[in-house]
Amino acid sequence: MSLVFLSDQLIRDNDETDRAISALLEARNNPTIFYIPSQADGNSCFYSRVAAYYARIGIRVSDCFDLEDNFDAGRIDEMIHAGAVHLSGGSTYHFLQNLQRRRFLPVLQKFVASGGVLIGVSAGALLMTEHIEASLAYGDPFIEGLDTQALNLVDWEFFPHFNSMITEQQIIDYSVRSEKRILSCGDGEGIIVTGQGTRYVGNVREYYRGTRQF
Repeated sequence: MSLVFLSDQLIRDNDETDRAISALLEARNNPTIFYIPSQADGNSCFYSRVAAYYARIGIRVSDCFDLEDNFDAGRIDEMIHAGAVHLSGGSTYHFLQNLQRRRFLPVLQKFVASGGVLIGVSAGALLMTEHIEASLAYGDPFIEGLDTQALNLVDWEFFPHFNSMITEQQIIDYSVRSEKRILSCGDGEGIIVTGQGTRYVGNVREYYRGTRQF
């Protein structure tokens, strides 16, 4: 398993996480990424920005796999054989709805199980946890009736954008209700999970049942 949790990527403070992503792709011997946006990216604005970001560290974003307007199930096998899949930021509820509509959660779980590198940024990172209920603390638009169960790849919850979009007190208040550990990081920081363990990049914080652990 190779997972990368990021708060915000399109800034210039991600050198350590960039090196980690490059190393994971080198180990897989496949420096290509499939980009999956949270919603339709009709003019490819966000795709272009992400592609340019990765290009500067020698990684090619091979394509944008749009789950809304240009979905092509025939390309799933091509995506499964990419070095990495990048899950974008955006509305977490909307993103999960798209993944469920296309029956794509099992596809991503299969990708991770086969050794693929899964990179989640903000909403994309929340989707890598058991459920997305933490996104409501950010004011994410709620979708009535949506099953909030997500990829369930780790046994903790994730709060991105520490001190930029979320306060420590909000995390502590949420942690009182949560049954899981909560890890939080700011923009430019991240968490990398592999078969060898979990690595924190930057000042990652842990909370549990109303108390900050570190």
